[in-house]
Amino acid sequence: MGESINRLQVGIVGAGIGGLAAAIALRKAGHAVTVYEKTRWTEEGETRLPLGNGLVLGPNAGRILRDWGFDFDQAGCTPVLQERVFDGQTMQLLKHLDFKYIKEDHGLDWLEVRRSRLADGLLHILHEQDRNSSLPPFTLQTGAPITSIDPASGTLTLSSPHPPCHHDLLILASGVHTPLPLLHTINPSIPPLHPSRTAFRFEIPNFYSRLSSSSSSPSLSTLFSPSPSNPPGFTIFLLPSQSIFFILALADSSPSPTAFGLLLHPSISPTPPSLAGHWDVLASRASLRQLTQAFHPLVRELVELAEAPPVRWTISARDPIRSCVSGKAVLVGDACHPHLPHHGQGAASAIEDAAALGVFFSSSPANHNHDIGQSAREGVEETLKRYEEFRLPRAATVQLISTEFPKGRGELEGRIRGEGEEGIGYKGSLPGSFESHGREVLGWFFGWDVRGEAEAVVRGEGGE
Repeated sequence: MGESINRLQVGIVGAGIGGLAAAIALRKAGHAVTVYEKTRWTEEGETRLPLGNGLVLGPNAGRILRDWGFDFDQAGCTPVLQERVFDGQTMQLLKHLDFKYIKEDHGLDWLEVRRSRLADGLLHILHEQDRNSSLPPFTLQTGAPITSIDPASGTLTLSSPHPPCHHDLLILASGVHTPLPLLHTINPSIPPLHPSRTAFRFEIPNFYSRLSSSSSSPSLSTLFSPSPSNPPGFTIFLLPSQSIFFILALADSSPSPTAFGLLLHPSISPTPPSLAGHWDVLASRASLRQLTQAFHPLVRELVELAEAPPVRWTISARDPIRSCVSGKAVLVGDACHPHLPHHGQGAASAIEDAAALGVFFSSSPANHNHDIGQSAREGVEETLKRYEEFRLPRAATVQLISTEFPKGRGELEGRIRGEGEEGIGYKGSLPGSFESHGREVLGWFFGWDVRGEAEAVVRGEGGE
């Protein structure tokens, strides 16, 4: 392509889901990309981040990944086709939701995937892009912690012995635990994280095989064995009076997939400050046994099937912010709008951020109604402001619905529509109900075409 005046040198902080997605989108848009990851990786071709938990991807993100060439089968994505909610003591079925309609309505299933395999799939796309000589270069620099940024000049300062790096565009995709001083260089009003709940995560590899060896095998097999009438999905055991939730979902699609378990319990103590920000704080199996004592024996049996000790994880959030850009820098993903795991839109929102940035910074004349003859470097700050005006209100609204759950539309709409300090200023449509996993709110999430809406705005045709 050559050093076109419209090619930017893009620096991305963080090689998680949002950072790698942004690298794909900006590279496809015609820009050279360098990703800085503080973790030192020891093998080529795969991410080395401590990202072992499962997550869900809605069709709003899945369509973007599909168009980028993501291999869903290689990543072991498992469709989420139902949700069953049981009383955790009596095993009475309290609620059942059928999600088979999602593919019919939105073109793809709702999917469960191991976070690290999603990241590996994104990295694979970037390596495949290397084979296309017409694309600008991609560089991944690991073991490179960022100590400060200067949004005005586009300068990243790395820890010694790395020299400072200068970029035309800086994207901070460094996750929910991005240090507050780093965030404040972009928006000094960003509040600290507040811990929401602390949970235990655990895995049961070769789930169906382990079921067959369980002492409660017949009952557990009846509950989980796959069949047309019992497809994969979410299984939730709850103790409503105690606000305790035990959630199981399947990923690593195979003849015997991995089951990902999550226990949300109000009595779990917060993660010590010295361990804040770590994904892999080991807990004891004994403590997990103690916390599940009130559950039915079948639920407690699932704890015994776990292969390794559980991991303690503090789920944190913050209130939506009013600005995510400064100078040549922008926040994306959990660094910008951290979610709680109520609606399954955290990873999808990061991918949508990346896709929208790709549209706004596309060098294609078809996407612009203004003079693109000026150097793209001269227009970065203006373009970021247009991106923020388009993207942040929708992203912040999705975040608020997640973090304030179970509050409904009646309680949140004033804040969503508001324009003041406490308002988000979102002018688009809203679902009538915000009920978690309800068809109406899922349709609102899954039907959103962030690229189509962004392209309309860039062409001057408005958006939603």
